[in-house]
Amino acid sequence: MYAIDLEDVKISLRDLAAILQVVALVMLVPIIVTSIYTSSQSSLEFFKELSAFIIPSAAYYLLYVLIRLTIKTDAETKSKHGLLAVVIAWFLIPLIGALPFLIRGALNPVDAFFESMSGWATTGMTMIARPELVAADLIFYRSLTHLVGGVGIIALGLMIFLQSGKAATDYYVSEVGGGKIRPGIRGTIFETWKIYLLYAFIGIVLFYVAGMNSFDAVNHAFAAIATGGFSTHAESIGYFQSIWIELVAILLMLAGSISFLLHFQLFNGDWGALKRNIEAKYMLVLSVICFLVVFLSLAKDSAYDPSYYPHLLRDTVFQVVSSISCTGFGTVDTGGWPQLAQTALMFLMYVGGFYGSTAGGIKLLRFIVVVKAVSFNLRKMILPKNAIITLRMGDKPIMPDEIVFVMGLSMVYLMVALVGASSLMWLGFTGYESMELSLSAMGNVGIVFVTGDAWYHMADAGKIILALLMWIGRLEIFPILIFLGPLYFRKKR
Repeated sequence: MYAIDLEDVKISLRDLAAILQVVALVMLVPIIVTSIYTSSQSSLEFFKELSAFIIPSAAYYLLYVLIRLTIKTDAETKSKHGLLAVVIAWFLIPLIGALPFLIRGALNPVDAFFESMSGWATTGMTMIARPELVAADLIFYRSLTHLVGGVGIIALGLMIFLQSGKAATDYYVSEVGGGKIRPGIRGTIFETWKIYLLYAFIGIVLFYVAGMNSFDAVNHAFAAIATGGFSTHAESIGYFQSIWIELVAILLMLAGSISFLLHFQLFNGDWGALKRNIEAKYMLVLSVICFLVVFLSLAKDSAYDPSYYPHLLRDTVFQVVSSISCTGFGTVDTGGWPQLAQTALMFLMYVGGFYGSTAGGIKLLRFIVVVKAVSFNLRKMILPKNAIITLRMGDKPIMPDEIVFVMGLSMVYLMVALVGASSLMWLGFTGYESMELSLSAMGNVGIVFVTGDAWYHMADAGKIILALLMWIGRLEIFPILIFLGPLYFRKKR
């Protein structure tokens, strides 16, 4: 556990200031959309529309200036400082980021914070029942938070990845190849960002060619590559009733859920990397198994007749990809699906996508370590005591302390999800609904089996609980433990 003192806090706040400066500029981007889609009849009304983004931008920049003026340190930034800065940033940015919804009167304070956290954390849960009736610049702003939040997730994922143990690091370094990654983590992050933004641009073009208008194409491309889930329509992707749009969405969701280090390999011509990648193999196997469970469960249900099977096949494939990629797009209301089908989707929400991707969940790499550890111990029970067996990730051995770390983190993840579910049960949700909401929020998925008034008229306490779960899940728990651990042990002493 890292020890954190006052100097560490100063360094972290200094780094936080740099993040706030960037976000202050990002907040001004929706002004372009405001200018195009404005409904104002006077200059004063137009300025009021612009103020929804100018005020939070000014707030971010003011905080940046205050931190730079009051904190003076030239100390080198270490991993713990970056992680601590991210813990603060990912709460502070959505908090101020709620202002556009408040200033324009689109949402009340709690709903605005919920919407903002859902956007920045790339979750996609929404308290806006009819996005079509909301101002275009606010809808674009939601999608922009997905895009920028996804960029931040890549950086955070790589930072956490470097702290996750030698076996995992060695595995990725050996798979990616040191000569193909730019020197240092900053160079690597910069290269992955370029790939990420390229995918976003390609997504816009493909969605437009598939039949979306330009506004829908931009918003859905941002949400898909960030595995976010916000849509410009209440029916999500299902609104378009187009197999071509669904195929584009599936491709982008998969691209967002795959490690950007793996994308780096592919862009450098190493097409065999996908075949060698252990996470890709597990994703394929888990997706196929859950697809069969969901499809057979729905086919057995009386709501579907055999003539509907082709459409059922489309819905099943789409929802399975949406779940394991932690995107949350939908082509159908899964709230009416059989519990067996819903449980399969919940399992995929828990597992999530690749390490170093924009997807949420516990992450495939951790899930693989847990599976291998369980298999390892079962084999030890069966084989003779003098048998020598080694637990490996690829061709790299996994050390016992790394297994303990991953198992512990996985248990903490489930414990937090259970605490969240228990809290939601007190608000009137069933145990099953509560667990699904908790896993969906913490996995930054956005799929909700609860619909209608039960969702949109949820108690404010429930919205705050879900927003906090999004925050914890987006940070993957690890940075929060680094932040809270020293405070706890210092208090005990």
